[in-house]
Amino acid sequence: MSAAPAPATDAIQAALVRAADLGRATGTIEQLQALADELRDHVRVLLPAAQAHADGLWKGSRDWYLLVSRIGTARRAAESDAAPTGLLDAHVRVRLLATDCSWLLSEYGSVLAPRVEP
Repeated sequence: MSAAPAPATDAIQAALVRAADLGRATGTIEQLQALADELRDHVRVLLPAAQAHADGLWKGSRDWYLLVSRIGTARRAAESDAAPTGLLDAHVRVRLLATDCSWLLSEYGSVLAPRVEP
């Protein structure tokens, strides 16, 4: 099984902009769920770089513990794909995934393949 190609940074940024826009609007549960699914995919692509960084740190150090804890939080959010129980739940899930995605992008976005224009 081959891994999907890494999305371009601008695709992740666009998803984060949509998450912020939907947070200020009254998006439907379906719109929010679709965006949450997209954000989960972006988080899953970026998590291996964060894990590789954590694996290079001294186990037991404060930096290692903080990073592993943060990675665990992002991983659990990305793995949770239960349907939202309501509109507020859908908004909260998108906001949390956007926060994880934004952090991962700022810290580990350099691992993404550069976008090649045709």
